[in-house]
Amino acid sequence: MLWLQLRDAAAAVDEVEMTRLILQILNEAAETEEGFRPLREQIRQDEARLVAAAERMDATLMTDIIGGHCRAMFKIRHGGWPIAECDELIGAMKMAYDAIDTILMVDVFERLLRLCQSESRTSIRQARLREMDRGREQVAVAVGGGRWEEAGLAFTDMLSSLADLRPDYEELPSLIAEAKASGVLEGCADSGVALAEKVYSIVRALVDRYANKLDRSSFDAMMSALIRGRAKIPPGDLLLFLSDTVGRAVTFREGSQRLPLPAHRPQFRSN
Repeated sequence: MLWLQLRDAAAAVDEVEMTRLILQILNEAAETEEGFRPLREQIRQDEARLVAAAERMDATLMTDIIGGHCRAMFKIRHGGWPIAECDELIGAMKMAYDAIDTILMVDVFERLLRLCQSESRTSIRQARLREMDRGREQVAVAVGGGRWEEAGLAFTDMLSSLADLRPDYEELPSLIAEAKASGVLEGCADSGVALAEKVYSIVRALVDRYANKLDRSSFDAMMSALIRGRAKIPPGDLLLFLSDTVGRAVTFREGSQRLPLPAHRPQFRSN
């Protein structure tokens, strides 16, 4: 109802009524969770100042106050995440105010508020981390039972969650797509060798391109320990190690290294 009233006020170019309705909408939004309590108090403190700015048609002050509340909501909801998109919308809202384009101003304000109220990035991250933990458990169970197809599907889920968690791993989605297209992840050979080779190639590429020196050294040391004393690695052992590495890849600390892939490839045996 408030949004319909706000659009009617915008059509009538009634900025004072628009401001009163925006305040009500902000107050309702700030009532949705306990963490917004400081914001609710700030909105109440700024109410008279905002209405006065609307009466003077002071677009700069109006945008500063409304934008400030939205920015505070975004920071509470998405603490630690870049605020550039929020600031971009605040800038667009100010331009609409300056141009007395009240319809556009309402459209931008709605987009801004939806952004600020969107699902917390923290909760999304936690959900993806839980998915990765479940994937590692599924890999362990599938490998223990020699069910390679199930292990491949679990790795697909783990790598997809990693791609969501680390969008800076720009090549990972294409590596996943290529592996899925090959059919190896969903229908590997009974021995698991094909699956181990494919997953190793993906993880090795991630380590070499995106990990820093410490992460690469740690991976190489653990890989050497896995190989030590064996001419060929059982695919199940390697897959368990690789599932742990995918979990650690969430915290790789540097961007793209663009290093060449190593010439060495591990040798596998089928049992």
